[in-house]
Amino acid sequence: SEDISLTGMFVKTARLLHSGKEVPIRFDLPHGVVEVIGVVVRFRTPAKALSGGVGLCFKALSEAQADCIEAYCESTDSIR
Repeated sequence: SEDISLTGMFVKTARLLHSGKEVPIRFDLPHGVVEVIGVVVRFRTPAKALSGGVGLCFKALSEAQADCIEAYCESTDSIR
């Protein structure tokens, strides 16, 4: 991932996923594992300096998952 926040994340991928598609995602953070459904909200095709990927909006985070992501974002200043 290049970017993560409490609302979603950007994931590098060459796969074309259409807006609105729901995808299961699982990722490990220092404070725990997050497993959630993400909804594709945008797709970026690869360009000279940018890799391709998808913007995912988290469908529903539990309080524990939100705490885990928030702790990670605060520790890396990556909150957007």
